[in-house]
Amino acid sequence: MHKMKVSLTMAMAIILIFTGCKKKDEDTTPSTPSTTADFYFNATIDGVSHSVEDMKDGFTNGMSQESDMLQIGTSTDFNYFLYDNSIYMDYDNLDKGYYYFGLINKFYNNSNPLPEDRMAKFTTGSHNYGIFENSQAYTEGAAVTYVDEQGKHWASHYGSADQTGSTFNITEAIDNPDITSYMIIKATFSCTLYDNSGNSKELTNGEARGRMLF
Repeated sequence: MHKMKVSLTMAMAIILIFTGCKKKDEDTTPSTPSTTADFYFNATIDGVSHSVEDMKDGFTNGMSQESDMLQIGTSTDFNYFLYDNSIYMDYDNLDKGYYYFGLINKFYNNSNPLPEDRMAKFTTGSHNYGIFENSQAYTEGAAVTYVDEQGKHWASHYGSADQTGSTFNITEAIDNPDITSYMIIKATFSCTLYDNSGNSKELTNGEARGRMLF
C-alpha cells in the first residue's frame, strides 16, 4: 500500500506539471505563426496575423521585377533602378491579397545588369529601406509590399516612406540549386506600410523566405 501511495503521488505531480505547461502554452498573446515550408511569408499587419506558404491554399511563390531609369542632370548618364522581389499570390484569386519583399538596387549607366551583378547586391546583414515609384528621390534599399483583399497597395516605399525604427535583415542568401530562380533569400523585417492617401499600417514580426531573381 505504501508503494501505491508513492506512485499515486508521483502521478499527481506529473499531472500538475503538464497542467502548468498547458497553461503556459495557451498564452493568448498574439504571435505570428511559424512554418516548416521552404518558401513562405509571415507577418503581423496592424495586429492581424498573415501567413502564406508556397503550394498551399492556392498560393505560389515566384519572382517579380520593376525598373525605372533616371537621367543624371543634363548629361547622357543615367541611374537604372531595379526592384527585384519575391512574390506570394494566388493568381486565380487575387482577392485573397498578396505579398512581396526584396531590394531596390541602383546600376550606373547599365540598363541590363548581369545576373551576377544583381546577385551581388543581396548580401546578408542589415539593409536600410529604399524608395521606388515615389515623389521623393529614388534610393537603394529594402522594400516590402502588401496588397489587401480590396486590391489596395501598401508599401514601405509609398507615402512619406519614413522608416525610422524599422528593420530589414537578410539572414540567408544562397544560390538556388534548381532552375526556378538564381537565388533563395530569407529575411526578417518590421516596417511601416503606406498607401498613396496618407494612411499607414504597422508590420511587425515579418519573416519570409523565397525565390529571388530570374
